[in-house]
Amino acid sequence: MTKRNAKIGLIFLIMVQNYLFACWGARPLSMGGAFVSVADDIHSIYWNPAGLGNIEKAEITYTRLMNSRETASYDDFWAVAIPLKYGTLGMSYTYDWTKKKMFVDNNNYLDIEGNNDYLTLGYGVFLNKDIAIGINLKLISKSTDVDGMSGGSSVSYSDSDTIFPLDFSLLWNINPYLTFGVLCQNFNEPVYKSSNQEEFFNLRPGISLRPNKDIVFSLEIYDLLDKSNGIYGRDISAGMEKRVNKHLSLRAGGYHINNSDKDLITAGIGLVFDRWKMDYGIMSGRDISDATHWLSIGYSF
Repeated sequence: MTKRNAKIGLIFLIMVQNYLFACWGARPLSMGGAFVSVADDIHSIYWNPAGLGNIEKAEITYTRLMNSRETASYDDFWAVAIPLKYGTLGMSYTYDWTKKKMFVDNNNYLDIEGNNDYLTLGYGVFLNKDIAIGINLKLISKSTDVDGMSGGSSVSYSDSDTIFPLDFSLLWNINPYLTFGVLCQNFNEPVYKSSNQEEFFNLRPGISLRPNKDIVFSLEIYDLLDKSNGIYGRDISAGMEKRVNKHLSLRAGGYHINNSDKDLITAGIGLVFDRWKMDYGIMSGRDISDATHWLSIGYSF
């Protein structure tokens, strides 16, 4: 690795380690991100594309991060799902913008700005009434701009890169009460040439229990194989959702519940009126300075 690439790689790691776990949709967020085995709505395009096969009507959704937009990941998320003769096609776009000031000492610092765009084309289909498979083709474009002082000299440079990760997934309704899901995220482990950093292969298994039609409990393991080398490896998420009536649902959960250094708690509500859906989610924990708030609005055709 060249000296320049090493610097970019270090900056990349500094930016990444402040990211929250993916918050694509207020509903999955408020369930602690334990959604791989739930995967029954449009947010499946990220969490488990096999779950797109559950969608019977065309849907659109938009999620907005309401605060902390400079420091939290995934500022906004758009998605559409279109049922086909066989299976369902999904498309989504999200981005995040992060800005940091890294001080070496009083006279040396770096202003680091990162802009990342994520495009996803997904497809999910049930092979029979109990087993569905899914695939995602993603485009991730990252750019980094650095300005500041280092060793008493001014520093200014920019870098950008684009990769094309692939996801494969499975959803298995073991019986009417128990569902198993697994997401093989970034299966091809693409590498950013500018920083020599890869999107690691992330094996994410999950299981959910539905004791009745109005409640679900879910559990998920992030990076089961610890391909992130201890940054996120084998962190456990848990969540639950209780449908109070046909209009209102209550949710709660937690990220990293096995890791007291970075555990996060979540909660939220969901409202349904005819074809409209609105979801609110909140996340709080010692690793983030302010609680973050998400709002999603969806419509079914």
